[in-house]
Amino acid sequence: MRQREILKHIPDVHDPEFRRERFRKIQGFLQRVFDRSPLYREKFAAVGRTPADVRTWEDFRALGFALTKADERRAQEESLAAGGHPLGTHVCAPVDEVLIATGTSGTTGMPAFTYQYTRRDLEATVELWRRAALWMGLEPGHLVFDVMGYSMGPVGAPALHAFWQLGIRAHPVPAESGSQ
Repeated sequence: MRQREILKHIPDVHDPEFRRERFRKIQGFLQRVFDRSPLYREKFAAVGRTPADVRTWEDFRALGFALTKADERRAQEESLAAGGHPLGTHVCAPVDEVLIATGTSGTTGMPAFTYQYTRRDLEATVELWRRAALWMGLEPGHLVFDVMGYSMGPVGAPALHAFWQLGIRAHPVPAESGSQ
């Protein structure tokens, strides 16, 4: 799709039908993570809710839980002990379907596998980047410097692949390399 075609398909975020559909998808997502992840079931239990309790945007906002690095590291220890893998009890896909798993050790030296993609996740992420590039008006031959952290990792690589598929010259320059 070219930019004009992409722009025609950008929904009005204030449109009631769009908001209903987006909320329906969020409800489905909440149910999936609840069904598939011991860590997320624990998070729901800590706030005394289940996905069925999330019937409005206010209910969703009131959940108020987030996945912290401490949660992630604990989940990794638990999944290693119980499941023989270090990807964490927050993983919602079968472990053998995770194609990419990478993360950062931060200051602790213990890796946290924050970024994980199945084939479907990777394809969807590349498509989102393709649409974003077209929406921004990028065209074949344009030059983009990808200066994000993880520019060649799982955050930046899908963007780079999307740009390359569109014929956009994209060069990774990791933010970690400094400003020089």
